Amino acid sequence: MTPKELDILVLFLDCAEDYNNLCTLDNKKCVAEALGFKDKNTLNNYIKKLKEKNVFIAKKGVYILNKLLNPNNGDVQVSISWR
Repeated sequence: MTPKELDILVLFLDCAEDYNNLCTLDNKKCVAEALGFKDKNTLNNYIKKLKEKNVFIAKKGVYILNKLLNPNNGDVQVSISWR
């Protein structure tokens, strides 16, 4: 993820009351205001990128957080190796 995408993810987690429906209108307003986005399409483009990277998962008409990234699931350790 890019640094901006990471910032947006953190803001969604801060704004959301429930990680099972992250992209509510209220959450999107909260994130857009925090970042100073005036055009809603700017945030929608980032949401699309997060969906393409499987950070947000579309399920039954809502976006949920990937289980590996959910802070309520306890500790998750990820190892990355470069070749």
